[in-house]
Amino acid sequence: MSSLERILPFLRPIQDLLIDPDITEVMVNAGGRRIFVERGGVVDPVPSRTVDGNLLTIAIKNIARTCGDEISEEEPILDARLEDGSRVAAMFSALQRWRCDAHDSAIFAPLFA
Repeated sequence: MSSLERILPFLRPIQDLLIDPDITEVMVNAGGRRIFVERGGVVDPVPSRTVDGNLLTIAIKNIARTCGDEISEEEPILDARLEDGSRVAAMFSALQRWRCDAHDSAIFAPLFA
């Protein structure tokens, strides 16, 4: 099973962004409530698009496992490369202990292009 097949079910709301060859980075912030993309060196918000915080957490943990790494409250930072060379960086906020959807960021760059 490829990296894409492992995580895409959890990231369906942004699937088109992840596979768009013109997008060089997808940034998911605020527990999935704020999404930004980078195209041609310019970062733009993606209005009216969100990812469920619980599904984002599952996707990030699956990515970590795929890369032989771990992300948790105890180890809140992930900086990994997928088998295709794509970079994934994620950080769980210290607030996650009190709010289960508090991710500072999850960055997918460039995914599955």
